Amino acid sequence: MQADSSPEPRSLLINGTVGVGKTSVAESVGGLLADAGIPHAVIDLDWLRQSWPAPSGDRFNFGMMLRNLRSVAGNYRAAGATRLVLAGVIENLGERELCGDAVGTELSVCRLEVDLPVNHQRLMRRHEREPDALRWHLARARPCLTNPAWRAAPGTRARRVVGVIQVRPVRA
Repeated sequence: MQADSSPEPRSLLINGTVGVGKTSVAESVGGLLADAGIPHAVIDLDWLRQSWPAPSGDRFNFGMMLRNLRSVAGNYRAAGATRLVLAGVIENLGERELCGDAVGTELSVCRLEVDLPVNHQRLMRRHEREPDALRWHLARARPCLTNPAWRAAPGTRARRVVGVIQVRPVRA
């Protein structure tokens, strides 16, 4: 693979339900970009919203995440990153547009899907000592359309989505 020579910064949001593998795929995409020599940053949106208490009416602290994303993305771009890889749960088109405004670049979205039983197993492992959180996440998880193309390890999934942010196969 070769890097696109375009200096235009771009961003990829890897979206999907909790437990689908967003962070693992984002980290793998980051590795592929590094291998291709493309300056980049990987940002887990969950870490940008980690403060307590969340304001009334903003249970998931989305406003805090946006403010932090705007700052962090700007810092990474100022340091030379031309590709930003975001991992997080974005629930609607309005939130997606706000994230695009916050990163200040073109924002492509890749939604990961997983079979519901696999998702439930991952959530049970993640929240085994948090029964209330587990119940909440299990009730919230919705069946996704099964896409056999995504039944793969994070590295394989990353190679399938990395073209969105300009790593193209060399053409003869």
